[in-house]
Amino acid sequence: MLYTLLTDGPLGFNDMKGRIDGISDKVLSEALDDLQEAGLVVRDVVEDKPVRVNYSLTPAGQDLEPTIEELLEWSHEHLVESR
Repeated sequence: MLYTLLTDGPLGFNDMKGRIDGISDKVLSEALDDLQEAGLVVRDVVEDKPVRVNYSLTPAGQDLEPTIEELLEWSHEHLVESR
């Protein structure tokens, strides 16, 4: 989720769900709540018609970029996709 917001954010709930394979509404909602509580994600209500919500990284969340990039690089080197 953090990587998705880092590369594609800010995003609405459905846009984010579409970018994360196999995640349920419940799991995504709970994870976003946890990330908000941790101060890494902010939820912005956009007063358009219809009203919508966008999620984006806070400055603290953005500070994780080097760590997220390193984890991504590590996963490409060490994890083999199951076929």
